[in-house]
Amino acid sequence: MVVNTGKTFDPQRMLGTMRLADVDRGTDASGNHLIRIAGKPVRWALGCNFDVWPWACPATASSDAVRFGGDIAQLTDPTDTSIGMYVGTNAYYNGIFFEEQPDGSHALTTDIAAPHYYADGSTVITGSIRFRVSYDLMRTDMGIPNPETLTSTSLAGAVKTPTGAPAAGKFVTWHDPDGGGFFIEASGFTFSRKRLLVDAARITPTRPALARTVRKTARRGVLVHTRALPRGARVTSYAAYCRSASGHVVRASGAPGSSVVVVTGLRRGRSYRLQGGRELQGRPRCVERAAHPARPSLTLRPRAVPAARPAPASRGRPRGWRSTPHGRCATPTPCGWRTRSRDSRMVLNDSSA
Repeated sequence: MVVNTGKTFDPQRMLGTMRLADVDRGTDASGNHLIRIAGKPVRWALGCNFDVWPWACPATASSDAVRFGGDIAQLTDPTDTSIGMYVGTNAYYNGIFFEEQPDGSHALTTDIAAPHYYADGSTVITGSIRFRVSYDLMRTDMGIPNPETLTSTSLAGAVKTPTGAPAAGKFVTWHDPDGGGFFIEASGFTFSRKRLLVDAARITPTRPALARTVRKTARRGVLVHTRALPRGARVTSYAAYCRSASGHVVRASGAPGSSVVVVTGLRRGRSYRLQGGRELQGRPRCVERAAHPARPSLTLRPRAVPAARPAPASRGRPRGWRSTPHGRCATPTPCGWRTRSRDSRMVLNDSSA
């Protein structure tokens, strides 16, 4: 179905009674606004009383009707986040609301109702509803900072009874192929009234994994890790936590576009156990700094280096040390090499020594 709304009416929102497939908006060569609605008619059950709350629906519908239609609206506020919202359903629903969750995010909720049976008294009504919501709405009202990075597992849906008990039903989500929005579909639930809830269950980036560690110098190490993948919130930085056996702690951070974290401030001759984390920009207060217990720790150990050639005994210097004029390296021998330390572990090449 294609509707021409003229030059002055922009069809920015559509709420329909249909099995919605897709909605597209545009203009023709004359500048008229067009909205193309693709879907199928639905069998609509009548008999509920919506003048009271909670809604009252009989067990069996008073009559049935085949419907395919909708309400098209132009919104007065150009910043309204419901611009680009399209809905198709086979039952009554009371709109979209956003309820704050304990972590500060907001879940999308709606109540939907119909009789349990069609008018024949034996055919059970199976509910379905499909929402198309804009990225702007998801950012503003659901607290998802980067909805364009959502995956199929980022959102979690639930069907509940009026008392809050779980009920049967399934959810499917996907990005609008035309961009700018996200589809959420719930189906397979029966009536009377049900509440649908969709929240941002897993929008934090995937967990990075440490690939290898390199001790560059006595005081500096490098961690190479896999990159975390966004699924609703982009990575803003990576963080690493290093702890020696004696309790010395060093923290470091890496850029979001890098797979390397450089750790400085390590102590000479000490080995450190490393646990990597990541700092995320997601839902309010959604920051993860602690290591994940399920991931085994990796150890950065001092790298063994060849002992420096001892100076001739006639010079009178302690065996195992090599001096350099004015603190600079004498070519071609590299600067800063030392022999075994007293704790029998090899000390790293420390060019700053």
